[in-house]
Amino acid sequence: NGGGSDHMPFISERVPILYFAENNFSEYYHSDQDRLENLELDYAKEVVRATATALYFGANAIHIVEVDQVINAGNGDDFIITCKEEDSAIGYRIDVFSDDSLIKSVETTGDSLYISGLPANQEVCYELYGLGADSLGGYRLRQCIELSAIPDPLIVSSEMSLQTVQLKWIDMLPLDASQVIIERKKDSDEEFVLYSEVEADLGVYEILNHEPGIWEYRLSLEDDDGFISEPVSTLIYSTGEKNDIMVVSGQLGGYGNPTHSDVFDFYTDIMPLKDFYLYSAATQSKYLPIMANMEVVIWNAFSSNYSEFYNNIELLQAYIENGGKLLLFGKNPQLHLDALHPEDVPFDSDTCVYSLGISDVLENDGAKLKQILHTSGVSANVDPEKLSVSFDGMLPDIDALVTNNNASVVLTYQSLSESSPINNFDDEPIAIKYENGNSSFIICGVPLYYFDVDESKALLKKLLEDEMIVGETETTAFGKYIDVYPNPIENTIHIKNQMSDRLSGLFMITDISGRILHQVKLDIESGGVGEIYIDLSSGVYFLSNSQNTIKQKLIVE
Repeated sequence: NGGGSDHMPFISERVPILYFAENNFSEYYHSDQDRLENLELDYAKEVVRATATALYFGANAIHIVEVDQVINAGNGDDFIITCKEEDSAIGYRIDVFSDDSLIKSVETTGDSLYISGLPANQEVCYELYGLGADSLGGYRLRQCIELSAIPDPLIVSSEMSLQTVQLKWIDMLPLDASQVIIERKKDSDEEFVLYSEVEADLGVYEILNHEPGIWEYRLSLEDDDGFISEPVSTLIYSTGEKNDIMVVSGQLGGYGNPTHSDVFDFYTDIMPLKDFYLYSAATQSKYLPIMANMEVVIWNAFSSNYSEFYNNIELLQAYIENGGKLLLFGKNPQLHLDALHPEDVPFDSDTCVYSLGISDVLENDGAKLKQILHTSGVSANVDPEKLSVSFDGMLPDIDALVTNNNASVVLTYQSLSESSPINNFDDEPIAIKYENGNSSFIICGVPLYYFDVDESKALLKKLLEDEMIVGETETTAFGKYIDVYPNPIENTIHIKNQMSDRLSGLFMITDISGRILHQVKLDIESGGVGEIYIDLSSGVYFLSNSQNTIKQKLIVE
């Protein structure tokens, strides 16, 4: 009958289990001797033996072999498959089928198989499985491939460290691979231009002193016959120093939550005088890898289960491990970090949540949040206009985070209610900070979006001062060299040169994504004034000069 839940620990360890049901024979047999004489025990033993054998081999069969990559090999009638090593297998076998008819079988003791002599330019299916010492095959993985002489698209990635950029493509290539064609364009441009052609076997192309900004590269593989694969794109961000901010809007959840535009407007209003970039994790995911050259990444999410944050956890972990500074503002942060971890089970040392400083989450029934308080005393109040009427101006049921030795408290919640919460009290942690070398990770259990704009600006500035290499602000730098007025502006910018030398070069106005909207060459003598006439819609922009590492935030009304 299944044995209830007692069998679960055995199943998880792949222990075979036999279940037997008891039957009442009293209607036909009137004594134990009658039962023994009529049960046909020899037959019953064979049934039990066969069942036990099937369960044993099923429980101990070699696991499904995990495939790394499958590509066409170049002739149109062959392909290459590589797989991850399976500890319990001494070899691997692949059976190839055409229209469900077995046409070829190949065995190997390595982790790579080359299969040729197949029906050209047709779809074939294959079953891959491991072989044990007893020559029995394990569980089978069945997949199909469309054979073609045209190379498959490359698997492309990029790595960047300031102005050093590496374009990488996976090293498993067709047998007749010739060269990789590299095209590129600025993110704001429409057309790609040919940049380079390199040998396919290199697997990597490095660019030193890359031009600043966001660039999109497109890589195609060409073979000896001149066939070219479909291009694959990757984005890079080149910068002279890592001091920019990326803001990511994650999953929004359902009814009652804001739009991505609402989130972007909020963060634009509270950003410090730094270059920053705003992206939606759902629709602009191609930009997320450029966080490698950002000093701080701010992630705001509303939905928790299987969030965009969890979907990008490997990218985010790599960012932190390489000295990144990450701020997560999101409901139920433990689910953003360990989406498959049950909410009601204490976190153990094997979970991502625990390693980053959360050992438990306390449910605060009735603990409606009205204010978050930084340990320095800076606070931010909930903006009631952003909440549902039923919330009474406060966020409902905000849970408290219990820290372990890996983290320190950054923000606490204040209900500011006449009576204490049912389970817990004010001043409990709502955000913690994990540090490891130059890396830091602030985890907050509520989206910052819900709080007052002006107060959030002060709070975020405090958080960033603790995390960023603040240095000299843009306002101070411009104050030394250039006076820009008026600001906010309408249609004319006046630039006064306060240096002792002439100020010349290209002046550029960009939007918050780095896209150049207007540029003009000026030559301004010491003490002189230059003018730029613009026609821009209301918003936030940046003015920069090609001859100086100075930048000014502009507001157009």
